[in-house]
Amino acid sequence: MQTTEISVKLTDLRPGPYQSRRDFDPAALLELAESIHQSGIINPPLVAKNGRGYVLLAGERRWRASCALAAAREGVFPDLNEAVMWVAEADDPQLIVNQPELADTQITVRLASGDEADLHVAAIIDNHQRANLNPIEEAQDFQNLKERYGWSNWQVAQAVGRSDVHVRARLRLLDLDEEIRELIATKKLSKDLQVAEALLAVPDRAARLKLARRFAERNSSIKAIVAGCRRVVELMELARQNQVTPTVVLPAVRIERPMPPTSPPVLAPGVCLCDDCREQINNLAEELCGKCGAQGLTAECLTCPGVIEFVEKLIRAAQC
Repeated sequence: MQTTEISVKLTDLRPGPYQSRRDFDPAALLELAESIHQSGIINPPLVAKNGRGYVLLAGERRWRASCALAAAREGVFPDLNEAVMWVAEADDPQLIVNQPELADTQITVRLASGDEADLHVAAIIDNHQRANLNPIEEAQDFQNLKERYGWSNWQVAQAVGRSDVHVRARLRLLDLDEEIRELIATKKLSKDLQVAEALLAVPDRAARLKLARRFAERNSSIKAIVAGCRRVVELMELARQNQVTPTVVLPAVRIERPMPPTSPPVLAPGVCLCDDCREQINNLAEELCGKCGAQGLTAECLTCPGVIEFVEKLIRAAQC
């Protein structure tokens, strides 16, 4: 791919199909606009010819910041802060380019030439190096390359200069529920592959979402998330097999032993039901939420925040 620096009108540019970023933080955009005002654009946006105009391959943030500067300078908005809020919240870029006051403002860009795959990869690499994309946006970039060109994980890794393990880990994030992906994108939950695998192992969607919310609220470590998900999965499997019947007898929990079966039961792996562990369960029972304490523990309670917190405390308790 070859590039040539040229000067074009702000209103001749349009965001392209390879743009990774969907959310534009106003504070970061304001900082970028002030930097451009002081020093200009150090690295011009990457564009390709598109009919009578140009499509942005990479650098939409730089373009939006430049539009905010021009709008404030031409009096479209009283100050730069309001202009930045306008360009940050404009879901349809056409609203920006339709401003007649911006028609005469020029911007320096790098005009790229090459085949579609080369331009697509160049756009992704440029954005990854300069836009500080979140893990979900990065994963969507990799997925787009796979779907558009039929590439394998290895081919994507080779094209963007990442390891195959890195690409696979990012793509795995896309299997998570949308709400959990949002927690990862906003850095409230770890992007580590172990976290994704642990959450995906929880078969019940409601339980998975509640666990993710609680882990995010507590800023839980990777180790705590993996251990918590594993224990919830084990308890859900144990409840499904009806190996024990947990009931509430206020003010404590009593674990009723089932009638001896004709053949020894196969307990879920890693679940200890010795007397010491049963005593720990009884001692922690008073910290369950009022609803569980009043109605009794059931398998459905495993998705209740009170029970989840109870399980987390049990994990942290001394094991036999």
